[in-house]
Amino acid sequence: MKIVKNHNSTKEATKAELEERLPALLQRYGEIVSNTEYAWQKDMLSFHFQVKGFDIKGKVLVTDKGVTMEVAVPLLLHLLEGMMHTKLDQALIDDFPMWSD
Repeated sequence: MKIVKNHNSTKEATKAELEERLPALLQRYGEIVSNTEYAWQKDMLSFHFQVKGFDIKGKVLVTDKGVTMEVAVPLLLHLLEGMMHTKLDQALIDDFPMWSD
């Protein structure tokens, strides 16, 4: 699953904002999300967590103009991918209002 957003900021400021907000996001979804891991490698944030026993892995690439999130959806959840895409896209809009399509 892939979501692309534009940002109206610098790459560095966008990365800093993502890093600053990430702990609060993880805490908000703490009831269903567990075993969270994430790490930056230059402009790419790699992440891994579990949701109700499903392993979710992905990455977020921050460029000069935008943010690209790619999430590997487990095979058993492919039927729900459209709904998951919509919910994740809305969560990004809510949590990062300065990002746009």
